[in-house]
Amino acid sequence: MTTDRCPACNAAVPARAEWCTLCYAVLRVPETVPAAAARVESPSVALPSAPLAPDSVQTGRNGPDSPGGPVRIAGDLTITGTPDSDFAFDGLCSLTVGHDVKIVNRTVNFGIGFGDNCGGGELPNTVGHDLVLTNDSAVSSFFGPSPIEVGGNTVGHDLVFTHNTADPGGYLEVSDNQVAGNAICEANSPAVGSPEPSDGPNVVAGKNTCG
Repeated sequence: MTTDRCPACNAAVPARAEWCTLCYAVLRVPETVPAAAARVESPSVALPSAPLAPDSVQTGRNGPDSPGGPVRIAGDLTITGTPDSDFAFDGLCSLTVGHDVKIVNRTVNFGIGFGDNCGGGELPNTVGHDLVLTNDSAVSSFFGPSPIEVGGNTVGHDLVFTHNTADPGGYLEVSDNQVAGNAICEANSPAVGSPEPSDGPNVVAGKNTCG
């Protein structure tokens, strides 16, 4: 199911949907997105929080013919789960979340990009309070290993990146973020680093173990 323009004030993705693109929509949540890929584009607002466990979560411009643009969530965003999919990945750009973002206990085989590698006029993300990625795994697909990348975001309180893993050949990156509190990177395998020479250090007001 693909909806190029969704005017609905309440939206839930059908359980058998492969893709559902929500544009120009207001999502009254908590809504669940079971067994589907959620693509959300501008100007979409989710109130007050958004718990998601689909195959893939994408915000910003999700295709060459889609409008793209910012997505706003007033409260919290939580993404979790281990999709049974050959194309499990999350790519979040142009996202503003009023409170916490938590990507936890999630396993994907095409990687997670939170703010990093945003193109086509899309921007990194703004998180009002904490950004937490914990117990996430980037495993290999038929294309090879995958990464978890957190880059270029603005975080209003703490950035926590702990107990995450990537298969050999994959990597874990936390770079170029602006953090008003602490940036904590601990107990990750491999250790946080980036193979991309353009990536720079994080700017952190408090304690910084992410580089």
